[in-house]
Amino acid sequence: MTNNKMDIYENRRQQASQTKNKIFTSATELFNEIGFDKVTIRDICKKAEVALGTFYLHFNSKHEILYEIYHKADDLFEYKQISERKDLNTFEKIVEIIRIQLSMASTFHLKSDSIKQLYIYQIESDNKYFLSEDRKLFKQLHKIVEDAQLDGEIRNDVNSHDISWRILRFSRGIIFDWCLHNCDYDIMEFGIQETTFYLQSFRK
Repeated sequence: MTNNKMDIYENRRQQASQTKNKIFTSATELFNEIGFDKVTIRDICKKAEVALGTFYLHFNSKHEILYEIYHKADDLFEYKQISERKDLNTFEKIVEIIRIQLSMASTFHLKSDSIKQLYIYQIESDNKYFLSEDRKLFKQLHKIVEDAQLDGEIRNDVNSHDISWRILRFSRGIIFDWCLHNCDYDIMEFGIQETTFYLQSFRK
């Protein structure tokens, strides 16, 4: 591929990424303003100033827009490389991962209605990305736990894979409880306290 063709390809890729982000931002703003159920795809297209066909090039439904949060979160995990940080000990690294996970609602300015819809979509959809062990979230958490077992910091009577899943189930339970309470408490303060307490059960 010539340099010129590569430049054209890269420009198109960047434009597509910008358009997708514009649709995502416009949609989440509308979800917060008037509620997820009341927003139509045409409303989103109008706010984002894109054609209906352009919307479907990037998303198949409104719910898929919310699901994009997980891809954006994984980009953040990859960027931060928490598992490689030298300034944090094992348990601080795990808490930092959970902190980022719990902060997704505030990071993307999502209100309780959108978070609830995201959980509904997870339950009803065939999309298994949420549970994929290829996600950066799981990979980094698993590496931290695995390394800590080798260093004798975390108990090894339970394998690293199972411990990683137990921690993720716990953190997702916090988010679910927050939704049940209509997001009326500080999930960051409560979530970090509970996670720190729970992690003591894995100390060697």
